[in-house]
Parts: sequence; structure tokens; C-alpha cells
Amino acid sequence: MKMSEYVKSEKEKIKDKPFKERLAYFWDYYKWYVLIGVIVLFLIGQTVSTALEKKDAVLSGFLIDGIAPLETPAVIQTFYEENGIDPAKEEVELNTGVSLDSELPNVVANSYQMIHARVGAEDVDFIIGYEYAVQRLGYDPSRMFADLRTVLSADTLASLEGKLYYIDGDVLAQIKAAPTEAIPLPDPKKPEDMVDPIPVAVDISANANFTSLYYATDKAVYIAVVTNAPHKALAARLVELLIS
Repeated sequence: MKMSEYVKSEKEKIKDKPFKERLAYFWDYYKWYVLIGVIVLFLIGQTVSTALEKKDAVLSGFLIDGIAPLETPAVIQTFYEENGIDPAKEEVELNTGVSLDSELPNVVANSYQMIHARVGAEDVDFIIGYEYAVQRLGYDPSRMFADLRTVLSADTLASLEGKLYYIDGDVLAQIKAAPTEAIPLPDPKKPEDMVDPIPVAVDISANANFTSLYYATDKAVYIAVVTNAPHKALAARLVELLIS
């Protein structure tokens, strides 16, 4: 007997049976199809729900060695209000989970690669971190950080004397030319000793609401704007708010 004929005969036998017997027959023969179908529908529902709930990132940045906030920091809420941003639909994306100071070399390597990949994809506007992070990325041969003279006004920069972190463009050029050589780095707070001083980051440690996202409160925390930031003007407003 062919399988189709067998199935047909089984259906004929069961069609006049009581409802409970027909239900038991259906469950015995089709329960796995039903369960798989339910799981597939659930996964589709979850995917659609996640897509609908995902907010548009008006700004995106890395908090290197920072803590994921349990709720939106008050300073970011103020940023939303001042810039007409609807927090129900849009957000400032604060990416954590990356470290450039871990005791595990693979964690540092993976973090560095992730930062590089997202910056290269023009998916990052700003980077926040301790001095060692600013130094490493500031002297990265890719020229990751923007010259703040092209981001902030001259008056704002003048008001930040003593809070700016400088790199030497001449030293960066040497590193690019000989990336494997150990080239001494100048004091980031003494632009007068540099050949080509470039302000790339600002100390925002005074903003306690935001720097509470960092464990070490005795270390300066800096913010830098990425050279190819897709929302550079808005990133500048965030910097101005954090230093106000």
C-alpha cells in the first residue's frame, strides 16, 4: 500500500470518531509540526518586536572601560531636551563592554578591533575614556580623533585651557612612517613643547553625573570626537554640554 493510500485510510477510520479521539489522533501525528510552527512564529514575533522597539541612534559613542548605565544619565536627558530629541524613538547610543586596559590580551585586541571596525564604517561619533585610551587611539595611525579646532568654536577652546588633551601631529606622522618603532610621546598637557600640537580630547571629569559610569573617580575622563563622525555637529553639542 502506498503511503498516500495509508494516510487516506487512516483519515477515513477516524473521521466518525468522537472529538476527543480525533484530537488525540491529530496530536499523535502532528504534534511536532505544531510545536515547530509555534516556535517559528514565536521567533518571528520576537524579531519583529525587537525591530519595532529599536530606537534610531542620533549619536553613537564608546565608553571605553566604562559601566553600562542602568538608566539614561540625567545629562543625556538634558541633551535630548535641548536638541529636540524624542527619547521614545531616538537615543544617544552608549556602547560599553570594550576595554583597552584588561589583563586579558585577547579582550584588549578584540576591543581595539571592534572600535576600529565601527569607526571605519562611519558608525561612531565620539569616544570617552581614561588617558591611556585617549593616548592609544589618539596616536593611532588611522588618525582616529578629530582636531577640536574644527569641531568647537575658538571661544569654547579658549575657555578649556588646562582641560585639553593634545597630541603632536609631528609624532603621529613619525608613528605612521615607522609603526613598529618605539617613539617617545610628549606630555599631552604641554602643547608648547610640541612641533604640531593638536587638541583632540577634553577632560569631562567635572561632570560627576556622567563620570559615575567609570570606576576610578581619581582618574581624568576625556571625550574625543571621531574624525569621520557621521553627526559631528551634534557631537560637538554633546561635548559642550558635558563641559558646561
